[in-house]
Amino acid sequence: MSILQLRAPRSLSILVAAVAALAIAAPTAGAARTERVTTATYVVTGSTEDEIRASLDARHPGGFDARTNWYVTWSYASAMRSGRCHVTTSKVHTKIAFTYPRWAAPADASAELATSWTTYMGKLRVHESGHARIGRGVAARVQNVLTATTAATCASLDRALPGLVQPQFTWGNAADVSYDRRTQHGATQGAVFPAN
Repeated sequence: MSILQLRAPRSLSILVAAVAALAIAAPTAGAARTERVTTATYVVTGSTEDEIRASLDARHPGGFDARTNWYVTWSYASAMRSGRCHVTTSKVHTKIAFTYPRWAAPADASAELATSWTTYMGKLRVHESGHARIGRGVAARVQNVLTATTAATCASLDRALPGLVQPQFTWGNAADVSYDRRTQHGATQGAVFPAN
């Protein structure tokens, strides 16, 4: 039997908390993890830092200059083996969707302004990659549940797995919020434009 779980999109540009290290069990031979990463951009304009900041404020998605959404889906097949029902094959797929600003630099933009923007974008990417790590952590935790869970019957395994998997998503959402709180949505990582 196959079961599919979709995690709602998670904004990844406002997080602040240390994420506990995951103990990731080695997946079984029939376990597959895949990932797809997409990046979208929105255009901002300006010839000064203040003009760029105003453009960011007018155009950014969801109240933040960048955004990372992660989605984890899972499915499995099961069979009886040695008197217990085991997951025989599983698939966990992670989609990570980044949205970043793209500055349409005017021809007369100063080298200093270009450097300031490039520095900011590098630090913004560092912050967003933290959100992506959390999504990947959720996927690893889901895979661990699928790998480790057995039941007396396959019907009872089918009933149990959604309840065992769901807390991994709850963990991921809480980790995102904590990360943004700890980093002040990237400010402590230098993801501030213009730089103070």
